[in-house]
Amino acid sequence: MGVSLSKGGRSGTDASLYSHRDYRSDLDGVQPIRDWSSFHSEFARVFGFPAFYGKNMNAWIDCMTSLDQPDDGMSTVHCAPGSVLTLQMINAGDFASRCPEQYEALVQCATFVNARRLELGEEPVLALDFKS
Repeated sequence: MGVSLSKGGRSGTDASLYSHRDYRSDLDGVQPIRDWSSFHSEFARVFGFPAFYGKNMNAWIDCMTSLDQPDDGMSTVHCAPGSVLTLQMINAGDFASRCPEQYEALVQCATFVNARRLELGEEPVLALDFKS
């Protein structure tokens, strides 16, 4: 399935499901991400990035930085201020060996999202959790 969102045992892409403090998004490293195009398409689809999403990691950082700021219009998935969305990578080893550039970029850019927020005096908004 690729990337999916879940909260309290429910899953889907409907942002209205996410109104509490803990959020998790699952990414299956086996499919459908195969290259840069599919990486950006999958994240844009699941997180509801805007039509002007640039399909590059700078644009990905911009969208993910605003997960708790719905008025920014950078995604249709939102978490409450002060909460963290955990991106759980299932089959992370497969993803890392099959798509090493995308895997490394995901780690580096998720770190940058939180660093940027800390520089602005905001709380981190994104966490990574890797499963074999």
